[in-house]
Amino acid sequence: MENATAKLSSLKGHDPLENMGTSETLFTQDSTKLQVQNILKCYTHFYDVFAESIQNALDAVEAGTREKGPEPYQPRLWIRVDMQGRTIRVVDNGIGMGLEQFKYCFRPNVSFKKNGEYRGQKGVGATFLAYGFSFVKLQSKCYGELLAAVLRGGRLWANDSTGKIPRPVFESADWDVPELQHEPHGTCIEITIGREPGERPSDLGWLNATTAEQWRDVLRIKTPLGQIYLTGDSFAPTVNVEVIDAAGHRTDVPNCKTEYFYADWIPGIKVADLDDLIAALERIEGDAQTKMRKLDDQYK
Repeated sequence: MENATAKLSSLKGHDPLENMGTSETLFTQDSTKLQVQNILKCYTHFYDVFAESIQNALDAVEAGTREKGPEPYQPRLWIRVDMQGRTIRVVDNGIGMGLEQFKYCFRPNVSFKKNGEYRGQKGVGATFLAYGFSFVKLQSKCYGELLAAVLRGGRLWANDSTGKIPRPVFESADWDVPELQHEPHGTCIEITIGREPGERPSDLGWLNATTAEQWRDVLRIKTPLGQIYLTGDSFAPTVNVEVIDAAGHRTDVPNCKTEYFYADWIPGIKVADLDDLIAALERIEGDAQTKMRKLDDQYK
């Protein structure tokens, strides 16, 4: 990879939650776990893992747009839903992370997003991704440095009430993000689901969505991929959605819209303007129940 150097050894054995108090004692360790558990309790939706990972990627590429240098910059996201491998993978060519940011991005209440300009900056989403699941691989490229690490057993540790399971630390990992080969900066997160109780979803087949087109529409409805801009200019990065179904068949949709999927865009659905519905109701004789029944018959 061009002019890039891997700095992986300094991550091996690092604990993202290390020294959250002034000193590591049994009390501060229990307090740290309680903070993580309270964060996990706030995430109850099956789409949270998609929403948080995509939100972070969108924020990164929007930051890249604002901080662009002399070179032309096209913000890009690559989203892969691997139903066979039970893995969600989101890559962005945003600003990436330096070593210190990488080491502590999973820590509760830590955010590198400033001034309220981005979608998420509470500092809890990355903690949820790291400790809400039992396998997370994080990779980043920034100013010629490559960083990669695996955090294994986060959910297992968070669920443990016996104190026998040690807090997970970073394991070394090989850098493997071909999408960023010719990009100066970017981040990749891979999350494997369904290994421990409490992980939502536990299976990527719960929706019966099996193609990239179906997942594209779901993600536009349920995650920040479907953005709504009421004021200001819209932000439209290039997005590729790839899906591997349970049988290993691969589909993809390049250049997806990052815009909300409105109901009137659903093929075959009948839509009507509210003023037209009111006018139609006024033309129908009878009581309210009769009016609604006859109106419903008209629009079937």
